Amino acid sequence: MTKRVIDVRGVELCTESFGDPDQRPILLIQGVAASMLWWDEGFCRKLANSRRFISAATSDRSDRESVVQYVVDYCRVLAGPLRPFDEARMRDLVRRDVERARDFAASRNHELLAEGQSPHEPLSSISAPTLVIHGTADPMFPVEHGVALAREIPNAELLTLDGAGHGVAPADQETIAAAIVRHSLAER
Repeated sequence: MTKRVIDVRGVELCTESFGDPDQRPILLIQGVAASMLWWDEGFCRKLANSRRFISAATSDRSDRESVVQYVVDYCRVLAGPLRPFDEARMRDLVRRDVERARDFAASRNHELLAEGQSPHEPLSSISAPTLVIHGTADPMFPVEHGVALAREIPNAELLTLDGAGHGVAPADQETIAAAIVRHSLAER
């Protein structure tokens, strides 16, 4: 495992890579201000052990213990109502995430995008092989969002996770890892 910080136009991205660097990369980016720690290391290793290279990139948060409870509570809501919430595991993850961060405010930079502002290119211009993964019990974005996203991106594949909320639950890691490996090895 190799960890490094990359500066992209003034934004620092902390990355970890697993596996063979000579293989085609798979880049995992966790959503809504989550750091790379939210990609469980065991999950990343499952993908890397399929002879694939993986990198997780995020911006860091500052070290503010006062945010731990807020983030844990927020994660409980995002987990959805259909599956048990492992508070001890989540608290440990959030605490480690907050301790490694340098700038908590940077984790909220997605909120700087003006309401209604859209990307320069339409989703239909994406040519990279795309796998959209969406939980059927996501309280933030209903599953119809994932369906619409997959419909807009040419040749995108949609994987729905029955009962899953917003995020990657340990119960879904095997299914997600297998889908990513299958998708990345498929001929395009």
